[in-house]
Amino acid sequence: MASTSRTDLRAIYRYLRQRQPAMLHLLRALVTRESPSADKAAVDRLGRYLARQWQRRGARIRFFPQKYRGDVLRVELFLHHARPQGQLLLLSHLDTVYDRGTLHQMPFRLRRGRAYGPGTFDMKSGIVIGLAAVDALQHFRLLPRRKLVFLYTTDEEIGSAAGRPIIEREARTSDTVLVLEPAAGPAGALKTARKGVGEFELVVHGRAAHAGLDPEKGVSATLELAQQIPRIVALSQPRKGITLNIGVVEGGTRTNVVAERARALIDLRVARLADAPRLEQRLRALHPLLRGA
Repeated sequence: MASTSRTDLRAIYRYLRQRQPAMLHLLRALVTRESPSADKAAVDRLGRYLARQWQRRGARIRFFPQKYRGDVLRVELFLHHARPQGQLLLLSHLDTVYDRGTLHQMPFRLRRGRAYGPGTFDMKSGIVIGLAAVDALQHFRLLPRRKLVFLYTTDEEIGSAAGRPIIEREARTSDTVLVLEPAAGPAGALKTARKGVGEFELVVHGRAAHAGLDPEKGVSATLELAQQIPRIVALSQPRKGITLNIGVVEGGTRTNVVAERARALIDLRVARLADAPRLEQRLRALHPLLRGA
């Protein structure tokens, strides 16, 4: 790409400031198209809408169909007239952590220079930034020699089981990968790393009994689970970037029955990959505290 002087950067900044209303209009359109990770139909609707935005810019569109998750969207764009010299991968995701209907309690709105709404920050504003960056490149005829590939996965918020193999395949053929997640905090700090994530399910089996007639014959799975939770949380070391969160707890069938089964879903985050095997080993080494559990 041709070098950009300080004056050029100022001109680009002015251009993007002028386009801010259009960018906010697009952001509103993305946010109001709710896209929970587990709602394939909703995520696919957002993907098709975004594909139309890119088609207007002359991009090549490809969807990778998924059975249970939203179809992964790949957008390819080459602005230069010569042969591509490598590939730049720009990574985003379409899914959000918010259930459909959240928009009623958390509507899209602008207040004091900030935008609010489900998925605004993570990461629909990043999607808008990517489109705006390409618009600026085309407007100023700053033509990268690398092919631009925008990849939009659909299950980032729940572990990227569907998206991961596609990400890895594209990354192997790319010179650089940028994740278009917006800057952190009011100061706009650049994100240069993300924590590793693991998801575990702890299942406890007890023995059912009538809570009034013969509770001593039972082994409470919910009581066992309640005693395990502090042991799990104690593995957290926030200063080292290690956190464990018990996000879901389920157990039992009726109030007058000693619970036969219980389970918990555990979210593990690590700042260093080297810590992951040790923590996984500790979790797998958990043993029952109650006799018979």
